[in-house]
This record gives sequence, structure tokens and C-alpha cells, in this order.
Amino acid sequence: MNATRPLKVIFSLLALALAGCEFEAPITEKPTQPTKDKLVGTWKSVKGGEVMKVRQLDAATYVVSYDGDLYAAHHSDLGGVPFVSVLHLAPENRKHAFVTWRLSDADDRLTLRVVSSKVIPKETRGSTELRELLGQQAQNTELLGPEFHYVRER
Repeated sequence: MNATRPLKVIFSLLALALAGCEFEAPITEKPTQPTKDKLVGTWKSVKGGEVMKVRQLDAATYVVSYDGDLYAAHHSDLGGVPFVSVLHLAPENRKHAFVTWRLSDADDRLTLRVVSSKVIPKETRGSTELRELLGQQAQNTELLGPEFHYVRER
């Protein structure tokens, strides 16, 4: 068995979590804050070497390239949690995924966690219902999946 196979599986799962977006609506229809310059850049996965490019589209929207797919993303902060609503731009799968993010103090390491569709059902309809469920589940340790770590490429 190829030693890199497990890593490829893990990052394929992340790509599926983002690319196979589950939800019909974003957490918030409009961004809750402008884009952050410190998130813009090229990020490389610590474990698998996959590259994620984050660029600013406008004052409040990012364009993200990951594993050959394009996404639009905006901040959807809720209850002090830095959520991002991520829209897969593929015409055959225009659905949303939600991630939380955290930057290191030096802004050179990015940690992402995907909201679990096991806790927030993919059948959830509308931003209002999503916000209510996220608020109710805020203390649930199963709300967010595992951490995915990236380092900024210079």
C-alpha cells in the first residue's frame, strides 16, 4: 500500500467536505465583516501538501481555489465564532459548506474546521434556521470536524 494513500484520503475528504457542500443556504446572506488581508494568500496543507489559494474578490468576498475547484466565501460570524460560508461555484453543485478559521499569532498558520452535517442536518432550509441551529449547538463538541492545518507559502 502506498504510504501517502491515507493522507490523500484525508485531504480528499476535506475537498469533499468543501466541494460536496451540503447546505442550500449560507449562514448569513450578507457578509458580517469585510475580507481580511491576513487570510489572503497561498496556503499549503501541513500533512498532504495540497494548496489552497485565497484571493479577495471584493471588499467582503473571497475566491478560493482548492483541489481544482473554485469557491466564493464570506464571513458569517455568529455568537463570536468566526464562521465562513463557502459556496461551491461548480454549476452542478452550487451548495454551501461552513468552516471556522483560526490564524496563528504570526499569521503564518491557518486552522480550518468544517461544520458537521451530522449535527446540523443538510436538510436545514434557510439562513434563519441555520443560525438558530448553530446557536443551539454551539456547545456541542461534535459540531466541528477535525482540524486541518495550513502554512502560508511565501
